[in-house]
Amino acid sequence: ERRAGRGQKRVRLRKRHAWGAVLVLWFALPVLRPRGVDPVERPVGQALNWLAEVPALNPRLLQGESSPSAADAPKELLAARDREVLRLWYDNVVLRERLKQAGALAATLGADRLQQVPALTSARVLRARDPVAWRRSYVLDAGTDAGIERHQPVVYDGVLLGRVEVAWPGASQVQLVTDPQTRLEVFVISATGQRLRGWTRREGTIDGLDALAIEFVRWTPADGRIEPGAPVVSANQDAQLPSGLLVGRIAEVGDADRDGMPTLRMTPLVDPDRITEVVVLRLPRDPRVDRVASWPR
Repeated sequence: ERRAGRGQKRVRLRKRHAWGAVLVLWFALPVLRPRGVDPVERPVGQALNWLAEVPALNPRLLQGESSPSAADAPKELLAARDREVLRLWYDNVVLRERLKQAGALAATLGADRLQQVPALTSARVLRARDPVAWRRSYVLDAGTDAGIERHQPVVYDGVLLGRVEVAWPGASQVQLVTDPQTRLEVFVISATGQRLRGWTRREGTIDGLDALAIEFVRWTPADGRIEPGAPVVSANQDAQLPSGLLVGRIAEVGDADRDGMPTLRMTPLVDPDRITEVVVLRLPRDPRVDRVASWPR
């Protein structure tokens, strides 16, 4: 009986040792073989895949949910949702930018000063740099099909950038105020609020920005001082360009010969290379006459 008892105890110890070895191997195998044991896992995986293809064991096969197109459907829905969210975000950004542009333009012009309120056409800048080094121009994604015509002013945040030079059915080219061929009639606002008329001409650069010289400005002491930072606004050069649009600010003032015609240099208020969307001002046509309604002088 004692021998039988000792034999049973040894059997129980061997079972415990065997189960302990199995447990150690079970926890140590993923560490020792992180990629798995292929001779063991491959047959098991093939068997499970075969069982998954049996309709009686997989009810989803009867509903068509495990087909490749159905499996890809959630991914396509997520991709469509992401595209829609991106589109709505972009439309929101564009709308906020256009509202900002309209508000800045209304504050600059003052609707009560105009006989008729201009129509605004928003356009994206397709090309900000002219391929010709000495020219300054934009190409916009709106043209005659959007009512854009030649000589219409182009503004950004209430600042005059230039005027439409060429208009095509689906695009237009804008000649910027910093172009060497641009001659823009402007008013320089003195310290006492006097408007001194002059003409712009491109002349070098200041701090990396194209600078404009303002010529033929007649000044007297009664007009008040012209100080650096004084605003420069557009004059009523023709029927399509309203007066009062900001063009830039005076950067340098000089009058070495004291002849009453000071030497003025101006820099634009915005960097043209950083602008992605602009506004084109379109004058409403007077239905009584076949001409463009003029701006008040």
